[in-house]
Amino acid sequence: MTSYTINGNNYSSDGTGTRDMLSGGHRTWLLPMLGDAVIVAGQAAADALTAAGHATTTAASASAAATSATAAAASATAAGTSATNAASSASAAAASAAAASAITGLPLISGSADAGKVISVDAGGSGYVLAATVNHLYNIATGVI
Repeated sequence: MTSYTINGNNYSSDGTGTRDMLSGGHRTWLLPMLGDAVIVAGQAAADALTAAGHATTTAASASAAATSATAAAASATAAGTSATNAASSASAAAASAAAASAITGLPLISGSADAGKVISVDAGGSGYVLAATVNHLYNIATGVI
């Protein structure tokens, strides 16, 4: 038994279908069967175009997502580089401050407890001299007092 359903119509070649090709039925049903086949092929082509449109949209979305991911990765890399540079700068500043402290032999000035002090070595060569004392000595030396 050979039977096919095309576009909702049943075609056969053994006398079992309503549109049978046996005994000269091809003269009646061959062209309608070909017409149904063309209709189904047209529907398949339209479905393929729709699927291709969806695939194009999906590909564009994926491309946009990839572009966003690349930009995010670049931003993260830039942020990491900035953080590394900031850490390097802070480390260099600390090393410089430590070196300056080692050269003068004085502890680093930091915080409000050291406010008003100047980096100056007193007569004994050790410690800070208050700014007021330095100004007073300057005034004496210049004859203001």
